[in-house]
Amino acid sequence: MRRAAIALGILGGAAAAAAAQDGSTVLDILPAPVREATWCAEEGPGFATRRSFAGFTVFAVQCPGNNANFIEAVVVADDEGGTNARALVFPTPDPASPDVPYDTLSNIRWLDGGVLGEVAVDPEVTDGPCRHEAQWRLEGARPDPKLIFWRETTDCDGDGGWVVRVAE
Repeated sequence: MRRAAIALGILGGAAAAAAAQDGSTVLDILPAPVREATWCAEEGPGFATRRSFAGFTVFAVQCPGNNANFIEAVVVADDEGGTNARALVFPTPDPASPDVPYDTLSNIRWLDGGVLGEVAVDPEVTDGPCRHEAQWRLEGARPDPKLIFWRETTDCDGDGGWVVRVAE
């Protein structure tokens, strides 16, 4: 009976480990190349996850946020050790700014087909949209995010007034 219990415990542990590989892994220590790829590792609270996503090793590193958003930088690498790590910069409908790259996402959604989604809210904005929803698809051998959807509204609750700026 004891052997059966031990065998079931081992099998249960193997199943749990396999299930964990399908989702994200919370990291106690961020690989140095990943930490160096983003400013968030130095300024954020230090929370990070790693996952296999769309065939890539992807790290999400928590950045300083606010009450409305959980903000993370997304870093891709060749492997779990962070080899060739680079932070992704996400295109928006507005012209890119070299001084302020869009290199973090708020409230990330990990969607099918290699698509990252974002819902960002900034209730302090008074002169334009305070809420947007966006999606990017990771494309290429060293993935670059391609903007495939963007809508925004001046209604911070998101109940109406949406303007779609990009729809693939």
